Amino acid sequence: MYVSLYQSHVPKLSSAGLVDYDTDEQTVASGDTITQIEPYLAGRRTGPDWYLYYLLVAVFDIGLLSASVTPFPGLWPLENVLLVVAVSFLLLASVHFVVERKKKGWNPGRSMNEAYN
Repeated sequence: MYVSLYQSHVPKLSSAGLVDYDTDEQTVASGDTITQIEPYLAGRRTGPDWYLYYLLVAVFDIGLLSASVTPFPGLWPLENVLLVVAVSFLLLASVHFVVERKKKGWNPGRSMNEAYN
């Protein structure tokens, strides 16, 4: 493992600029272009955990739905609660879409083809 690491893998990573290898001291450090691959490295988070937001909205909506079907006076009618449920998921999905597209360089003023070409 050690031999293949220092004879094959480290030189290739060094030539790509991902690591800086000092042959005299036999040390390896992050290179200048490491930031380009950071989103792909395991354990590195680059954005929010969207599943948590969807879970929170779902729990809130289920609570709202449950409260609306019980015979408590003064609560909204079921039709209004269903509208709130639909709109809450639509808003969250829209924000999720815009945030993810902006991370990839998308500008709402340009078409999707212009953004990726």
